[in-house]
Amino acid sequence: MAEESSEYKMQRPTHKPVSANAEGRVAKTPGVDYRQDELSQTKEPIRPATWKPKQTFVGNLTLRVKQPEGLRAQNPVRVTLIRAHRPRKAEQVHVQRTEMAESPEKGVVFEELPAGDYLIICQLRRYRPFVSFVRFTRQTPEFEIGSPLHPARSLDEEKVLLREGERHPFVEDTRRFLARFGYLRPARDSQKDTLSEQVSMALRRFQKTYDLDATGTLTVETLALMLQPRCAVPDIMHDEPLESSAGPVGAAGDPIVFMGNRWDNMSLRYRLFDGTSDISNEWSLIRAAMDRWAQVSPLAFSEVSSDSDLEFDFRRPGEAGYPFDEGGNKDGNVLAHAWGPSNGTVEFDDHEDWGSTSLPAVSTHEIGHALGLAHSGVEDATMYPWYDGGQATLHEVDVRGIKSLYTPVYRHNGPFVAYPLFAFNSEMGTDSVTIDLGAVRHFLAWGTITMIDSLIDLDRDNMCFIDVYEVDGNRTNWRVSGGDHLGSANSPGNAYEGTYVGYGRRITFRITAGHVSDLEASGHAMVLVLS
Repeated sequence: MAEESSEYKMQRPTHKPVSANAEGRVAKTPGVDYRQDELSQTKEPIRPATWKPKQTFVGNLTLRVKQPEGLRAQNPVRVTLIRAHRPRKAEQVHVQRTEMAESPEKGVVFEELPAGDYLIICQLRRYRPFVSFVRFTRQTPEFEIGSPLHPARSLDEEKVLLREGERHPFVEDTRRFLARFGYLRPARDSQKDTLSEQVSMALRRFQKTYDLDATGTLTVETLALMLQPRCAVPDIMHDEPLESSAGPVGAAGDPIVFMGNRWDNMSLRYRLFDGTSDISNEWSLIRAAMDRWAQVSPLAFSEVSSDSDLEFDFRRPGEAGYPFDEGGNKDGNVLAHAWGPSNGTVEFDDHEDWGSTSLPAVSTHEIGHALGLAHSGVEDATMYPWYDGGQATLHEVDVRGIKSLYTPVYRHNGPFVAYPLFAFNSEMGTDSVTIDLGAVRHFLAWGTITMIDSLIDLDRDNMCFIDVYEVDGNRTNWRVSGGDHLGSANSPGNAYEGTYVGYGRRITFRITAGHVSDLEASGHAMVLVLS
């Protein structure tokens, strides 16, 4: 008989579920008014009975690299292919593939490749890579790629396409991308095909934002990221300073960034305009996306036929004012965009096939913008700008952001208030409340944590705090920033005052647990009226 293991087995404690309508807490409002939506429970796109897939040519693309003089015949070549443009209603949103060949003369074959425009990046050992552009169709299945080769001075240079001061036609596309998403202001230099000092600085900002090597050179990984499908909203708003780390909204790449405004009313009205012919339940999926935000906040959404806060529309190529890029190009590749409060317009590019492009992911992201959240630097977050199809599930930083913008209001005129807060898994690691004293009072506010539960391992990827975040809508002073969890100076994701003495009426508290799958916490928001 085997001996019983002597290893200690930790017994998990049981937490009483947090009820939104529990005594001492603000009652939760209904999320989304589904009305007579018969498809409200559907989670996947439903194709109409009349839908037929678009017939797009799929074939084999052969690429050969011209043999440079003096190059050893057996020098292996690495060829990366990235689709820069999708035909209308293409079912594959993004194509990026890499093949190896024993030598340039043997070339590579990309099998079962959909037609479209592609950037080709060739990399040879001991040489800097070079980039070409091809249009793959049934009539053009084979290309010979040739370009001057520059020896690499180091292993790192084997990844560098262009350095500062060098010229290439692709620099103009890079400029447009960096300007479009806020990293580059209009440049005074006239040589549009030159990687100037200003462009190099903009590249460095972009690379730093997305945790790439911030070299200021155009590298293979930088170019590959630029060509991925993404949201059209800029990472740095055009009215913000480029070095926005001192700004009130947070800096590009922070876990939580605001668009600079929020809705005054937490009961929002929405209106639906033109849908898409790709699926029959687009409005059900969009309502479900609104409901994801409503489930973690005090927000509620109801449909109206006029005088709305949010508006949803699918924009078709060829119509007046069409704002998108018809499937991407060399200076960007966008799917949808939105405006924050107090505009609230959300638009989707109907060039795309919304039966294969994830409408739940894209609409959840864009609604986050319409509610006041900007792009997050956390790769798994819904508010991360690059599309991977999985952003429909909210991340804890998304929840921390929306609960920082919109909090339930608890009205109590004192003289002493203690409001319970829970940073549990069920709350996605953040809870918040605004205590309304009914009039401007002299008060002492502080937070106290009463329970910390290490679910797995309490280590360096965990943190928790309660802060006095705002007084009458104005943020207090931040006390802790940076690291793996927090943001740049003044970021809304930072830890603000733990204790506050002053005058005011409405005091906003937050409790936050970082990496909530490891750690849960609870505590109280405390206010003592002094006069």
